[in-house]
Amino acid sequence: MTFAALNLLSPLVLAAHNADEYRRYEDFVREYHGRLPAKLASRSVMRNAAILLPIAAAAIAVPAYLWRAPTLMTIARIAIFALMLNAIGHCALSLKRRSMLPGTHSAIALVLPYSSVCVFVMRTQLADSWWFLVRCAALGAVAVPLAVFSSLSISYGISRMTPTKVRPGVRTPDSRHSVSLNAAAAPASPALAPAAPPAHTYASSPRQTLKTTTPASRTAQSSSTANRSPANQSDKAQ
Repeated sequence: MTFAALNLLSPLVLAAHNADEYRRYEDFVREYHGRLPAKLASRSVMRNAAILLPIAAAAIAVPAYLWRAPTLMTIARIAIFALMLNAIGHCALSLKRRSMLPGTHSAIALVLPYSSVCVFVMRTQLADSWWFLVRCAALGAVAVPLAVFSSLSISYGISRMTPTKVRPGVRTPDSRHSVSLNAAAAPASPALAPAAPPAHTYASSPRQTLKTTTPASRTAQSSSTANRSPANQSDKAQ
């Protein structure tokens, strides 16, 4: 099998490795990404990044297989070394912690054997020199953090564009704010409108016949009483 054909398996190997890491999400974030901002370490961002990385690997492997251009083949070599160095990092950290960390099982059982075969094919079929392989490995070491950070950043942007589903009956801070604004802008209900002042009643006869007066009628009555008072005084004077 040629290196270009063998490289077509790299997206599948990377997808299996990412699934092994994501399977223990809490332990994975605590051990490997504890210093990341909380927005880049959320479950949805990690899940999307685990999907984006195999897609990026396929975007490298498929053109390299179809066209066999020297630049594409070199990029494919660097990607294989990045995958190998990532697996070696899992194993080294597991030895340091003295426990099997997330991703170590797939690194030992799948990634390291696959990448070792790829390096062997580079050396035998492609006749790559050791110095050229060392340079590819150095570039692969630089590519690992760049690929991880780029995939997390793109995944975070995707999560920001994806609308969040809110369960019925659950109020978010935004929904509570909108409800308060709508309540402030809505007109007052007739049932909640302030009641008119009660009319004053008085008895004008022994039969207790009630008359209703309003502020306007009381003003008119007071003015008429003021007009009649001079006449009454003149009659008394006569």
